[in-house]
Amino acid sequence: MEPLASGDPARIGPFRLVARLGRGGMGRVYLGRAESTGRAVAVKTIHGELVADAEFRTRFSHEVAAARRVRDEYIAEVVDADPDGPTPWLATAYVPGISVEDAVRRFGPLPADSVRILGVCVARAVAAIHGVGLVHRDLKPGNVLLTATGPKVIDFGIARGVAEAGLTRTGMVSGSPPYMAPEQLTHGAFGPPSDVFSLAAILHYAATAAGPYGRGGAQEQYARALAVGPLLDAALPNTLAELIGRCFLTDTAARPSAVEVARALEAHPAERPTPGWLPSAVVSDILAQATDALNKDSAGGVPTPDGHASMPYGAVNTPPRPAPMRQPMPPPQAPQQQQQAPLIPPPVQPRVQTPAQPTPAQPRVNTPPPFAPPSTPRPNSSYPNAPYANPPYTGTPPRPIPQTPRSPQRYPAQGVPAQPYPPQAQFQYGQTGAPLPYGYRPSATDNGMAVTALVLALVGIFVPCLLPIALPFGFIGLSKARTIGVGRGQAMAGTIISGLLLTGWIVLILTIASASSN
Repeated sequence: MEPLASGDPARIGPFRLVARLGRGGMGRVYLGRAESTGRAVAVKTIHGELVADAEFRTRFSHEVAAARRVRDEYIAEVVDADPDGPTPWLATAYVPGISVEDAVRRFGPLPADSVRILGVCVARAVAAIHGVGLVHRDLKPGNVLLTATGPKVIDFGIARGVAEAGLTRTGMVSGSPPYMAPEQLTHGAFGPPSDVFSLAAILHYAATAAGPYGRGGAQEQYARALAVGPLLDAALPNTLAELIGRCFLTDTAARPSAVEVARALEAHPAERPTPGWLPSAVVSDILAQATDALNKDSAGGVPTPDGHASMPYGAVNTPPRPAPMRQPMPPPQAPQQQQQAPLIPPPVQPRVQTPAQPTPAQPRVNTPPPFAPPSTPRPNSSYPNAPYANPPYTGTPPRPIPQTPRSPQRYPAQGVPAQPYPPQAQFQYGQTGAPLPYGYRPSATDNGMAVTALVLALVGIFVPCLLPIALPFGFIGLSKARTIGVGRGQAMAGTIISGLLLTGWIVLILTIASASSN
């Protein structure tokens, strides 16, 4: 995935382009995002020099028609297309994954079971293509993407109906020679058996990192294909060798169909890829590809209607909100006058204290306010905002709230009634002779080591690697229980459970080891 270049369009149709995905035989592929729904798509366009070619336009129109006719969970879904526009394009659902070619080149051949599941899914996709009377004609490792939920077949660039051979020029070979059937290389003939050959070539490459015509450059493999023909690599697993050998037969009538290949590879009917069907290294790279696509999308700008600067996709283009103005406190006024906050702060005046209105639930005491002269009567409810003068303080200071001393109480724990502590009572908490403040008594959950040992021992039933950690925690909890007097039960239970489970696992491992050695 690469960032957009200066000559790339900003949008194609209803899609905003955010990155380059690659370059194919007919055009460039972009990562786009639908403005209306936010869906990620792969937008494929035709090269500028091919737009004026009527035959290439016809081929692209057939590609769009073919892709729209095929529906299968292992084929990239067509979202939208415009084959007759000034720049023809086709948008399919974006598949966050890597191709079989890239996966094998970077991480080596796939395990045999991964290749088997790959063959089941791709064979079902090829069967769906053949079921509507089409032939893909360009099946290769680069056109099969690996995802966490299963492979996806992409690129119907030269898909054709079986009866539409006239669309190909005389003597023109369409496809990828290292994975094409011998009849395609020699006579240009194609049909469902040629797709089955290419399907087997993909599985052969995934399992051995070599195609049916060996390793080397394209010209070397093409010459070997004409002189020798397809050969099975010695590294091919025995479980796949017999089926792939049948698909490599020169007699097209003797090759199995795509449906037969799927049935021969599946472990049970309607088998689907499980979450661990790919090696962890490949899955990590797939996740990195998905994250990169999200980062490219978030870094891309959304063009504004006037075509000026852009913002990240999903952001709202609103002007910055000014900070709210703090209105000044209005001066005291008589209740008959309407109060209005001035826009300009008034001159500095002595601060006026307005007494709070008593709540209805409390009886009103008709006493002078604390910061008013004793002779000034307290305002009633009919005159709540009357100002007071601010003479020197002569009133009675506020009466302090009486604080009733509280004797420390013994908190009820485990059915013990609340009782006051004697003055000389002290508890050992953390260190001997340290008094507890505020009469606090440690509860049964204060021995964290004991509780941790019990929790680790219980979790260790399913995660054995935690048992060696739970055992020392139990001993520490027992030692701490003798000091503070709590948590002995949890520490004892955690120590016993972890010890028994750890012993059992050791005996089981030794038994299995001795049995395997015999």
